[in-house]
Amino acid sequence: MLFGKKSKQPPFVTAIIPAAGSSRRMGGGNKLLMELDGVPVLGRTLLALEACDIIREIVVAASEDNLLTYAELGKQLGVTKLTKVVRGGDTRQESVYKAALEASPKAKYLAVHDGARPLVTPEVVQRACEGAFLHTCAAAGIAVHDTIKEVQKDGHIERTVDREMLRAMQTPQVADKALLTAALQSAMEAGVTVTDECAALERMGARPVITEGSFENIKITTPADLVYGAAILEGRKHR
Repeated sequence: MLFGKKSKQPPFVTAIIPAAGSSRRMGGGNKLLMELDGVPVLGRTLLALEACDIIREIVVAASEDNLLTYAELGKQLGVTKLTKVVRGGDTRQESVYKAALEASPKAKYLAVHDGARPLVTPEVVQRACEGAFLHTCAAAGIAVHDTIKEVQKDGHIERTVDREMLRAMQTPQVADKALLTAALQSAMEAGVTVTDECAALERMGARPVITEGSFENIKITTPADLVYGAAILEGRKHR
């Protein structure tokens, strides 16, 4: 670890949670408010980040109709690091950008974490943050175990991709605050839609380092993911 108990205080990290999505693939309802072992998905995400010593502040970007709901959820769960719930945008990058502008002036780094990844651990967050401290930007990722094929438009296989060089991206994705804010602004001004923060940073010539994620750091996207997530939580009780 870069920062032990006796070493200097690590840089101030603000966690940003983009939570203004539509939950289309969930089949109806706001997936972030669906319960995962008795606690709303977003609530578990907030609690997970609250438990990370390296995270000093949490800012949530929400849709207009969920601003008060998410703020109240944080209060009910005693999430003291949640300082703001701000209005998000029409896209992920716009939501992250708006939340970034509301981060504390003390923030040196931003750690963007999906609201629908409630099972992240402090270790995964710590590794991503420390990777960013060393390399300016970093993101959690996991090895790809499936065989991956590149296909043509007609469905025929073009080639088999070397999976040793592939990583499935997760969050948090962490970067220097000024760099990430500028990268997001540049993408929006250019009319480019990026699917994650790394893509925005890559447009600026940055090369984020991939840190070790976790196969338990799943994203709740479909009803089946809630079942899988509950099983992960049950397994953790017996470790």
